[in-house]
Amino acid sequence: MTREMDTGSTGIRLNTNNLNHLQEDTIMGRVPRYRPTKHHRKPRSIGGGNEPRNISMVPCYQHEAWHAIVLNHTAFTIQYMLNDKYLDPDYKFICVKSVNFFKALDLVRQL
Repeated sequence: MTREMDTGSTGIRLNTNNLNHLQEDTIMGRVPRYRPTKHHRKPRSIGGGNEPRNISMVPCYQHEAWHAIVLNHTAFTIQYMLNDKYLDPDYKFICVKSVNFFKALDLVRQL
């Protein structure tokens, strides 16, 4: 049976028919690496809840990679980590709280 599954705000869709052969791809009883898992966008440990807007479904291997790199840091701390260690030094990643997004966008357009 072919079924498509939305993986969150990325708009990427997984065809679960392609995942059938991965069901045995477990390491020490863990979830298969391509199986979607719940990711709390704002970690519960820093005040995030279980409401639908705070949950994204992501493949297990991406979920594990995310937490291996950024742990449960805040968005602003992640911004500094990305700018300091990972991004092309000619660019800067800017994190803006949603309620201030359009104000920040107007400021950027003025540059």
